[in-house]
Amino acid sequence: MGSPERGHGEAGFATVWMLGLATVTLLLVALAADGARVLSAVSETGDTARAAARAGALGVDPASRTLNPALADDEARAVVAARQMTPTAVVISPDGSRIEVTVQTTIDLPLLRLLGVPTRTVSSTATATVLQGVGPP
Repeated sequence: MGSPERGHGEAGFATVWMLGLATVTLLLVALAADGARVLSAVSETGDTARAAARAGALGVDPASRTLNPALADDEARAVVAARQMTPTAVVISPDGSRIEVTVQTTIDLPLLRLLGVPTRTVSSTATATVLQGVGPP
C-alpha cells in the first residue's frame, strides 16, 4: 500500500488559509486596540463635560443668586481648555439656574487608518444646576 496522493489543486491551500487567518486576526486586534481608544475618549469627554458644568455652576452672581452667564461660560471653558479638549457648546438656561456643557475631541485611530477610518470625533454633554442656599451667605 502506498501513501495517499495529494489531490491536484490542493497545493498551497494551507498557506493561503493561514494568510487569511493572520489577516483576520490582525484586523480584530486593530479593532480592539482602536476601540479601546474610542471608549477611553468617551470616558474622558464625559468626565470633562461634568467637571466643566460643575465649574460653570460656581459662576453665580451673589446679588441674584443665579448664574452670571459670562463668568459661568469662562469657568466652564477654562476647565475644558485645561484638559486640551474643545467646548462645542456652553448653554445657560434663561432663568440662570442650569448650565449645559458639550465637549468634543477627535482621536487618531492609527490601526483602523489602514481600513480608511483615520479619526473619530467623540462628544459628551453634562448639565449642572445651581443649588439655592448652598455656599457662602
